Amino acid sequence: MNKKFTFLNFLLLVSVSVVRSQITPIAVSNHNYDAVAEATTATAHTSGALDGSDYILYSQAYGSNFTGALGLPNSGTFSSGNYTFQMAPYTGNNVIFLPASQIDSLILTTPAAYAGLSLLCFSTEGNGSMNVTIRFTDNTTQTISNQSLTDWFGTGNTIASGFDRAGRTSGTPSYNSTNPKAFYIDIPILCTNRSKNVKNIKFQNTSTGARDVIMAVSGAPMPTFSVGVNPVTCQGGTNGSAYAIVSGGIPPFTYTWNTTPVQTATSVTGLSVGVYSYTATDGGLCPIAGTFAITQSLQTQPSLSVTASFYTICAGTTVTLNVSGASTYTWDNNTSATSVTQAPSVSTTYTVGGLTSANCFRTGSLNITVNPLPVINFTAPAAMCINAQQLTLTASPVGGGYVGQGVSSNIFSPASAGVGTKTLSYTYTDGNNCTSKVVNTIVVNALPVVTFTLAANTLCANSPSFVMNASPAGGTYTGTGVSGDVFSPSTAGSGTKTVYYEYTDANNCTSSITSSVIIFAVPNVTIVTNKKVYCTNTNSLYFNASPSGGTYSGPGISPTGAFSPTLAGAGNHTITYAYTDVYGCSNTAAMTLTVNNCNGLNESPFDSYQVQVFPNPTFGSFIVKSSENINLKILNDLGQLVKELSLNEGNNHNARVNDLSPGIYFMTVENAPAAITKKVVLLR
Repeated sequence: MNKKFTFLNFLLLVSVSVVRSQITPIAVSNHNYDAVAEATTATAHTSGALDGSDYILYSQAYGSNFTGALGLPNSGTFSSGNYTFQMAPYTGNNVIFLPASQIDSLILTTPAAYAGLSLLCFSTEGNGSMNVTIRFTDNTTQTISNQSLTDWFGTGNTIASGFDRAGRTSGTPSYNSTNPKAFYIDIPILCTNRSKNVKNIKFQNTSTGARDVIMAVSGAPMPTFSVGVNPVTCQGGTNGSAYAIVSGGIPPFTYTWNTTPVQTATSVTGLSVGVYSYTATDGGLCPIAGTFAITQSLQTQPSLSVTASFYTICAGTTVTLNVSGASTYTWDNNTSATSVTQAPSVSTTYTVGGLTSANCFRTGSLNITVNPLPVINFTAPAAMCINAQQLTLTASPVGGGYVGQGVSSNIFSPASAGVGTKTLSYTYTDGNNCTSKVVNTIVVNALPVVTFTLAANTLCANSPSFVMNASPAGGTYTGTGVSGDVFSPSTAGSGTKTVYYEYTDANNCTSSITSSVIIFAVPNVTIVTNKKVYCTNTNSLYFNASPSGGTYSGPGISPTGAFSPTLAGAGNHTITYAYTDVYGCSNTAAMTLTVNNCNGLNESPFDSYQVQVFPNPTFGSFIVKSSENINLKILNDLGQLVKELSLNEGNNHNARVNDLSPGIYFMTVENAPAAITKKVVLLR
């Protein structure tokens, strides 16, 4: 038997197994409530409302009084699947209606034995529950406690839906085409009670708020079981199967088949030839045993289905072979997968055999045609510099395509490709649609990375020559002031100077770089004085130089230019003035002066101007007087200007100084023909 046949049998097996005898209506009496309005008015034809919102059911005859209304079948008959229920006539009491905690019974018109009972029912005001007690004619009972009921707007084992409802007082239908619903509940009668006749059924509402409504009762006959079989279809096969056929009874149905391992479904598969037994029960748990035999009916086994991803390929191309129709496989190359990948170099036929899950042997084969690949000739240079000219690529046979970084059509551009090893390929497809590809690599070498700084900072025209230090070393320098690898600022002269450096590496790739530096001229430095002879007892004085802001050095002179002939001593002395401008360029000026002992000459330069300072030393303040107009500068012992005074007719040639801190100060007559200085001491 092939798989298709087995599957169809399985469908038949399942469909047959669920066909069972109809659950048919049971005639009962003692209904306590008329829940269905069969004629107007609804109030006159019903006992009361079914829920707290004053709703009742109505028949189709009642609904015909209202356009678009629905309603229960006028016959009171409900059928769905193998269930049929029959309500009592709508003209009288037709349901058992139980508000919370109430009890009532239905009495069988003719007591009889059943495998189980089915109730057509629902609840209102939410899901309900009830105790169901079956009383037999021998007065024994069977009780099912807290049986659930589904609210008539809920979801469950639906028999009928969308039959609508109406307001009892208003009489108006709700026109609801999906609700309410009526559901069935199966109640199996236990095996020990199935030989007894059912006398009546008692219902007790066990819910707190819901209202239980039992519309009708149906009964199921006693169950019988038989087995349908499908034979084994090949020698040694295990594809025999069987399925249960049940008549009567009430769910749930259970099955136990004595297979290895034991199977418990409605049907059983994977059987070999032999005799088997089974046990079946319905909801009443009465076991029924039986046996059945699986025979053999040999059938020709179909070929395995062998397919390929391609049936004609080019040499070197892989092809995937797939097989189906069995459970295990063996290819002619001893592989056992359902899918194998091959790369035949010549046309080849592949065969495969396999065993089905039922142990039936099948075979299959297919042929793969292989075409040779075209032969290509394609070469390229080994290396290029990134700034080299574009390269025209050539290959044969012509008509193929070039691919790679930096490739456009048949032109390779090193600059577009970038630095590194670049893969270039040429692909050609022949008339059989077979494709070959040849791959070459070109190393694109970067230009050497050249670094060069002519000078870290600006230079001066008198800066010393220095060796330039570009990286990598070994290149060539060119520019003004350049000699080999030495740069001379004095030769280059002042201004912005640029030097060019070019370097070629081992790959014959060349890079160049320029670097510039500003060379500043040396500042012009002079010492301004017209007096070069002093006495040892001359008071200290300040020299002036241009530009200002430099540093003095020499005997008897401070860095700020305060010169003491006394400290210098008699003799010829050289005074040097050094100045560095804002660009860091320095220059010096020097002068030679003479200091004499001048014995007997104690004239102070201030005396010639009749400048008086008193008191001196002083505590806090002093007065400066002169005989003529003069400008005075007061400097601290560091040579820093702290105050300027002008003695003239306006201030009677005198001024009081009272805002200086304690210390030593020097007073200089600014408009004297020679620098003259007087020391003032302020005490604490």
